[in-house]
Amino acid sequence: MKKNLIYILLFSLSLELSFIAQDSGMDFGFYQNVSGIVEDNDLIENSKQFFQSVDNEVKLYFNEFYQTFSEWKQGKNNNETLIQKTNDYTLTLENISKKMENFSPSKEYSPIFQSYLKSIKSEIDSNNHFVKYLETGNITENKISEDLFSKAAEYENQAIGTFNRINSELPN
Repeated sequence: MKKNLIYILLFSLSLELSFIAQDSGMDFGFYQNVSGIVEDNDLIENSKQFFQSVDNEVKLYFNEFYQTFSEWKQGKNNNETLIQKTNDYTLTLENISKKMENFSPSKEYSPIFQSYLKSIKSEIDSNNHFVKYLETGNITENKISEDLFSKAAEYENQAIGTFNRINSELPN
């Protein structure tokens, strides 16, 4: 809140100075610099909020999927039920991936988005191989699925670690 107030004051001051500078024929680059800082900080904040929203959405849908998976492991669901839930979850991940690809994060958040997208895409690939395993019983498909899922977890951990590091370095 304090930070936003400071930016508003700086913006107002720079706007006033730019009018004075224009009237006297001076350069008004200060206004452009302050305006750029405000826009950069807005993009950083929007990137942060967007990433947190996406991460929460992925976790919510993963938990729903994992509930069905756990029930399947306990023999409470059959392969068809798990195939349907996996396909639904994969479609959700594809939609989230598209949403992320259509968002232009700040340069600070770009590596986070890249790692998280790799995570989602690895999980999508993992799910596709898992469905093949469920349909065919081919153990190789299950192994590929597990390897891709591990890779997805690595990318996600990398994204979350970078997110936490960047947020500790950026001013509040």
